Amino acid sequence: MIHALKIRTLAARTLTAQVLRTAAAAACMIAGAALAQGYPNRPITFIYPFTPGTPVGESYRSMAVEAGRILGQPMVVENRGGAGGRLGIMAVSKAPPEGYLLSTVLDSTMAVVPLVSESFKLQPIKDYVPITIASEGYNVLSAHVGLPFRDLKGLVAYAKANPGKLNYGTNGIGSSIHLYMELLMAATGTEMTHIPYKGQTESIPDRLSGTTHFWFGAAEAKPFIEKGQLVAIVTSGPQRMKEFPDTPTLIESGVNLTLKAWLGVVAPPGTPPDVITKLNAAFAAALNSAEVRKRFEFAGHVGVGTGPDEMLKRIRADAEAYAPIVRRINLKLD
Repeated sequence: MIHALKIRTLAARTLTAQVLRTAAAAACMIAGAALAQGYPNRPITFIYPFTPGTPVGESYRSMAVEAGRILGQPMVVENRGGAGGRLGIMAVSKAPPEGYLLSTVLDSTMAVVPLVSESFKLQPIKDYVPITIASEGYNVLSAHVGLPFRDLKGLVAYAKANPGKLNYGTNGIGSSIHLYMELLMAATGTEMTHIPYKGQTESIPDRLSGTTHFWFGAAEAKPFIEKGQLVAIVTSGPQRMKEFPDTPTLIESGVNLTLKAWLGVVAPPGTPPDVITKLNAAFAAALNSAEVRKRFEFAGHVGVGTGPDEMLKRIRADAEAYAPIVRRINLKLD
């Protein structure tokens, strides 16, 4: 009798626990649906994780402002430079799951840094929710005008004849530019010293003075190239960039590489799907506006506007593609 009573008590407790779990799940779904219906009802913070003033940064500011207009609440853009573009997603990973803190992210931050850093292992869904890949673009390798060469062949010859003499700047360890230069050095058998900066704007004086010899960028270099203060050495796409029609590609220069960068937008983990859908639609509409398209074109980027699932697949595919490269060049962040 006592044994039967214990069984019935245990069964009752199990049933109660199941009911409580079901009720909790239902409450979360109801709360998420309610949040989505009223979203947004206050300003949204949009982090651009680099120093201000670059053409790409201004493109994302323009996109965020337009998306906020579409949603009916302002998107307040904050620049947080440093840590190779990781400060934004680190803030997002700790934010409440409400969709009121968003960040721009780089392909390298999402796909490469988790491969090369023991302290940065953020994972999709668990630590952030993808919203969209907003833009893609190719880059130009620019050099200080005082260097004694004007093309990639001359660069490689000089670097091999003067080991350790050349350096290159990037917007942080583990950034896209850092990876591009590591790949270029591996492909050409050269060695150069890495100088990380918080962002492109901060690097300009050193690039113009010759303290920093090289930088993989795009629109920010164009006025200085046109003035003869920097030299365009090579571009990273499969075809020549229309902004630099006289500059050959890596492939034309004998290096079998194409290097396409992308940037996207993410939200905190647990953000309701309906909120993600609203944000995705707002960014897609913003990318279709004439002013935003014009800014991206000036920055050497093309607006894309993928869905969240496509962004997630791209992150995972890039990580898989970069893993053997990272191992080959033994790239370490920590």
